[in-house]
Amino acid sequence: VLPEKRGRRMAFLCIDIGTSNCRAALVSHEGRVDALVREATPLNRDGARTVELDCDAAWNIVIQCVTRLLRAHPHAAIDAIGCSAMLGYVPLDRDRRPLAPAMLYADGRASDQVREIAKIIPAETLHRVTGRRAAPELLAPKLLWIKAHHPDLYRRIDIVIGLKDEMVHRMTGMVVTDSVHANYSL
Repeated sequence: VLPEKRGRRMAFLCIDIGTSNCRAALVSHEGRVDALVREATPLNRDGARTVELDCDAAWNIVIQCVTRLLRAHPHAAIDAIGCSAMLGYVPLDRDRRPLAPAMLYADGRASDQVREIAKIIPAETLHRVTGRRAAPELLAPKLLWIKAHHPDLYRRIDIVIGLKDEMVHRMTGMVVTDSVHANYSL
C-alpha cells in the first residue's frame, strides 16, 4: 500500500503505445482506471514485412493523448508516470537522436538473419545462453538486417533503445532501459 500524499491517495498517469492505439490513463492508487483516452497509432507499413513507427509521430500521439486527458481532468494530481510500448527498437546516434523509425516486433525483414544466426549458433546453445530462440522480432537479427541493407546507417548507430525507452528519453532526457526489455535483444 502506497502512503497517502498531501492528505490524498496517489494517482498515476499511465501511457501505453500499442499496435492499434496509444492510450493515456489516470489510474488511482487502488488500480482503478479513472479516465482513459486513446488515439490511433500511425504505423508505417511498407510491403508485407516492414512495420515501423516514426519516433516523432509516436511522441506526438503521446502528447495528444496526455493533453486530451489532462484537459478533461485539469485537477488531476499525478504522482508518477509509467510508460509502456509494443516491442520496438530505436537506433540512436552519438547525440542520442533517432537515426530511423522504430523497427517493431511485427517487422519481419530479419527472417534471413535469423537463419544466419542458426547456422552459427545451435538453437540449444542460443536458448541456454540467452533464454530465447532467434526470431525476427528480436534486436540482434534486426541489427544484422540493418548492417546488410543499410551499412551507412549501421555505422552511425551508437546505441539502440526500445520504443518506450525513447519516450522516457524524451520525457526525462535520460537514456535507460529495463531488464525485461533488454532480455529481448538476443
